[in-house]
Amino acid sequence: MGIGVFRGSTGSSSFYGNQQTAGHKKSRIIATSWCVISLFSAVFIGIIGRKILAADPALASKSGAENILVVLSEKLLPGALVVFAGIIMAGILAATISSSDSYLLIASS
Repeated sequence: MGIGVFRGSTGSSSFYGNQQTAGHKKSRIIATSWCVISLFSAVFIGIIGRKILAADPALASKSGAENILVVLSEKLLPGALVVFAGIIMAGILAATISSSDSYLLIASS
């Protein structure tokens, strides 16, 4: 759970809250699969973004490299599809805020 994926703390509490022994194996498989998929996707987006936008000055610094998904969306999607990218980024922000809320709730209890 220390890898830094979304739903880390709440996912672990849900996993430990499962009372059925048979459910533990299924929960472990689902959690591991989600971690592999999400981490592979993040690395894939980073590598593809670095290859496509190698000369972009917005990505020259380490802090600029964190915005690679935003820069890729602006460069690769035509006008109307930028709205779709905005919806996806709003979903990412919502997941981040939800995870932060869960961390605060766990820390306060």
